[in-house]
Amino acid sequence: MARPQRVSEAEILEAARATFLELGARAPLAAIAVKLGISSAALLHRTGSKGALLARSLAPPLTGVLATLRAGPRPGQAHTQLRGLLLELSDFLSRQLPNLVVLRFSGVAMKSPEPPPTVALRAGLSAWLMRLHTAVSAEVTAEALLGALEARAFNRYLGGESFAPGDDAEYLDTLLDAFLPAEIP
Repeated sequence: MARPQRVSEAEILEAARATFLELGARAPLAAIAVKLGISSAALLHRTGSKGALLARSLAPPLTGVLATLRAGPRPGQAHTQLRGLLLELSDFLSRQLPNLVVLRFSGVAMKSPEPPPTVALRAGLSAWLMRLHTAVSAEVTAEALLGALEARAFNRYLGGESFAPGDDAEYLDTLLDAFLPAEIP
């Protein structure tokens, strides 16, 4: 069955992402076009340039994560909510780290008025923690928590499970116990 010539923006971005992660930033546009069943010229016409496609397909979508952080903690549920939030951030970082590595080594600058993803996540988590009014420094705690999550995601990306052993939820529980009291108001 022939594939329709018109492909969606989402299909283009997913095919590009998969190709760039598999072959690196130097992957030819032709490899992406073949996956989509369109010509390289049609792909280039739709995307503008290979650099633009690289940046758009690998840029992490922070809107959902940042919206959760902006909502702030719910009274009486902060510790449980923070645990869930950190699990979400851990999953997000594990999925996005390969994209960021390819982008970093591609030489393509992410042109965005927004701060870089890790800076935005730290600022968002810090603001979330500040709303708890705990005695600990929100900025330092956000940096430590996200740094630990990023390191775990990076180690797992580079070396697999043996570089980041154990269950993520258990790891987060231990991390939370080390940085924040068990019951946050």
